[in-house]
Amino acid sequence: MKKIILTIISILFLLKSTCSASDLLSKFPTKKTKESKIEQIKTNEEKKTIEKSKKDLTSKESKSNKSESKKLLPKEQKTKDIKNKEDNDKATNSKEHLNIKNPFKKEKLSVGEDMVSKEQIKEELERVHNLSQQAVALYNDNNLDESLSTFFKIPEKYRTAQDNLLIGNILLDLGRREDAIFMYKRAILVDEFYYKPYYNIGNICLNDDKYFMAIDYYKKTIKYAPEFSYAYYNLACAYIKAGDLKKAKSKLIKAIELKNTEPDFHYNLAYVYKKLEKPKLAQMYLDNYNKLTNGQ
Repeated sequence: MKKIILTIISILFLLKSTCSASDLLSKFPTKKTKESKIEQIKTNEEKKTIEKSKKDLTSKESKSNKSESKKLLPKEQKTKDIKNKEDNDKATNSKEHLNIKNPFKKEKLSVGEDMVSKEQIKEELERVHNLSQQAVALYNDNNLDESLSTFFKIPEKYRTAQDNLLIGNILLDLGRREDAIFMYKRAILVDEFYYKPYYNIGNICLNDDKYFMAIDYYKKTIKYAPEFSYAYYNLACAYIKAGDLKKAKSKLIKAIELKNTEPDFHYNLAYVYKKLEKPKLAQMYLDNYNKLTNGQ
């Protein structure tokens, strides 16, 4: 009896221990087996190969598209070139056709027109030159009215800077000062390097007591004619009237360097030295003036 009871107790104990072990196993995660790891690696590799194949396919497709587009471009360009060539051939053929229909008609007409225009221009220039010479001759003979009318026969576009200058001189002699200045400015427009119109406008300004304007025009005269002694002399006169004796002195000295035989240059320098309270120098240049005037 005791044996039976002990066996029953042992069986119950074993059952209880198995239940507790299964409960513990259910609470803790079981470790993955080697087989499951191998399967996971395989699936990952398959995924990678699939993605790689997809990328390869897309790259191939893009390359094929690019190659197709590249192949298309030269064709299009070629067709354009051929089209242009065909158009050019058509144009040349049409020109040849026109030339055959009307041989050398255009060339003959253009040559004839050019020859006529050149001859006309040559004749016009000869006529202008003759008129200018006649006007200058009349001006030198002091026949101002006829000289002026002859100058005005020359078309304005053919007038030289000298023509406009002489017209200005005639107008100035006739008392038409504003018209004279206008013609001098026309001469400057024709040739800005021509110094005489600047000088003549400077003289008009100096006579009208417009000293600073005169100074500007004389400076321009000297710029284009640095050896013109009278420009320095008149510039010195403008400085004297403006009250700038030091500048007047330097310009008079330069005028005398360029032309030592002009009495007025020495006289005005003597005047400037007297004003600057340098009597010895003033007397020296006054003596020079007297020698030159007595010698004349």
